[in-house]
Amino acid sequence: MELKKVTTFHLGGKAKYFYSVSKETELKLLLRELKQKNIPFYILGSGSNLLVSDNGVKGAVIKLAGDFRRITFSRTTAKAGGAVKLARGYP
Repeated sequence: MELKKVTTFHLGGKAKYFYSVSKETELKLLLRELKQKNIPFYILGSGSNLLVSDNGVKGAVIKLAGDFRRITFSRTTAKAGGAVKLARGYP
């Protein structure tokens, strides 16, 4: 996967491995597998304000999606997932 397709500045070469995960359980399983195989990894939220070399990434890039794009509110707390876009605003 060319990382320029998933960054807001549209920069970056290929990732040796590219994964998209939507749920915390998927992320945990993937991280366990990558650690067992000794593959370095980088976690990508919404891809904003990120500069990636045109030489790419030798390890794995994990793109957060799905549940990681949620914002939840309680009486005193707001929780934003790692892939929430800043421009999204409030519900």
